[in-house]
Amino acid sequence: MFEMPLFTPVEIQAKAHDLIEAGRFDEAVQVLREEAQVTGQEALDAARTLSRGELLPDFPGRWPEDLTGPVAEFLAGGQRKAAVFLVRDRKRLGPAEAEAFVDALTPGEAG
Repeated sequence: MFEMPLFTPVEIQAKAHDLIEAGRFDEAVQVLREEAQVTGQEALDAARTLSRGELLPDFPGRWPEDLTGPVAEFLAGGQRKAAVFLVRDRKRLGPAEAEAFVDALTPGEAG
């Protein structure tokens, strides 16, 4: 299996993943190339990794042990997928478990 050596912020991964889900793979590659500042081949490999439902590693030491604050900031900024990707990356959880973790931290909607 190909091991992705790139460190890519979860925010960029989430943005590229949204494009992939929308059927805009080439745009996702471009976002990865430009925003992650990698070569075209690395961006293509990264997009393929994301399209398989896998994640790329985020930079080590970027996030605190307690993810409550960063998850809350992502949610407040409308970046739910980035929050889920962060939890998947840092906690080594699968997609469903990461979604549940984020849902547990999601404040209820005020009526």
